[in-house]
Amino acid sequence: MNEIERSSLAEKKFGWPLPTRRQSFSDLTKEAKEKGRDSHRIENFKGQTISLPILRVEIGLPKYRIANGRTSSIQEEWVVVNGKDENFFTDGDPELYTLQEAQHQILSEMIGEEGLSEKFRDPTNKQVEPILLDENGFVINGNRRLCSWRELYYSDQKKYSHFSHVDVVVLPKCEDKELDAIESRLQIEKDIRSDYTWHAEAKMFKEKQRKFGYTTTELSRQYRKKKKEIEELFEIRDLGAEYLSSRDKRNMWSLLNETEHTFKRLNKTMKEQKSLADREVLKELAFHYIDDPDAAEERLYTFIPKLGKHLSSVKDELRLEFSDTDAKDTDDQALLAFGGGESTPTETSDMELVANIFASPAAISKAQDVIVETLKTEKEKISEEAKAKYFVKQLHKSRTALNDALNLGLTPEAEIEGAEKQLDAMEASIARIREFIEQRKN
Repeated sequence: MNEIERSSLAEKKFGWPLPTRRQSFSDLTKEAKEKGRDSHRIENFKGQTISLPILRVEIGLPKYRIANGRTSSIQEEWVVVNGKDENFFTDGDPELYTLQEAQHQILSEMIGEEGLSEKFRDPTNKQVEPILLDENGFVINGNRRLCSWRELYYSDQKKYSHFSHVDVVVLPKCEDKELDAIESRLQIEKDIRSDYTWHAEAKMFKEKQRKFGYTTTELSRQYRKKKKEIEELFEIRDLGAEYLSSRDKRNMWSLLNETEHTFKRLNKTMKEQKSLADREVLKELAFHYIDDPDAAEERLYTFIPKLGKHLSSVKDELRLEFSDTDAKDTDDQALLAFGGGESTPTETSDMELVANIFASPAAISKAQDVIVETLKTEKEKISEEAKAKYFVKQLHKSRTALNDALNLGLTPEAEIEGAEKQLDAMEASIARIREFIEQRKN
């Protein structure tokens, strides 16, 4: 094989040229109709069910869909890691080999994490469902499977010769919005949550709003999700983006794959705070625990609500601990974080407190110790209060039960055997309780 042939083969690894793809579809479709090949049903395509021929194409023919919801967050991260322009994927021509190769790299990492490569590494596991393509040969459904088969076939063409060709179904020409509707229906059937990280799902919904003008209500109907769930996804992704930017890790979304519950609790707990200043203090404290989850000594999704509930006590203890620390100047950026404009004395005090806490790693460590100990103390207080109220609480329950017996039980058919014994025991208990109360009074 000469250099020109090698170059041509490389260019075809991740999609043939558009005219060649279209011609191939035309020829294969004609052949399928003449020979009566198997077909595949697509439901609710422009309001009706259609049957389309299954075509057998070379594995290098299809193009990956670059505007892929599953990979949207990872694309942002890939751009940062590889030093590309931030619009590399969004503004680039999806026909370009460089974009297709980059998307293949992203997908190959995903299938490795999901175990898809391992599944098809066993030669007995072959293609079952056809890959769904648009009229131009871009994958609508099946990007990860195609990537997995390409990885295997290109690594050992003899062992994985069964992946030299793949079954595809080519959709008729239709609007992008119709393609999106088909994709979303397929995702619902296969359970969207099993395929998407939380931040990728939020990004996908945002992109659909931007591209197709969907309202949140329309998205909730299309994906069978509650409107509040989608709104919450938007909010926590914004929080995640703010966290990453504050750590100079903008768009490094893979760092947050396992933090959905943490950001949900933080978002909810911030909303429960009465002032903007408290919300900002809580957020800044929580961000540092996301940096170092072990410092919380428990799961963050249980720790953060406690931090929010006892934030006033936490701030008081922190002020005592850092009272001798020189106040740091609060710059414009810090003021902006607390809403901008003229700050109140409380907001200024809170900003100074935050500045002192995060002045150095040693200060952060000391503050985290203070916070954990304060929350332990608050928990002990609650436990002591519960014990103190136990006596009266149980008396109240007994009185309620006795009232029920009076109001509902004094009927002609009521059984009275054993009732007098119960009353005698109750009177003896009441006598002991009265004796205890008199002793406490004296």
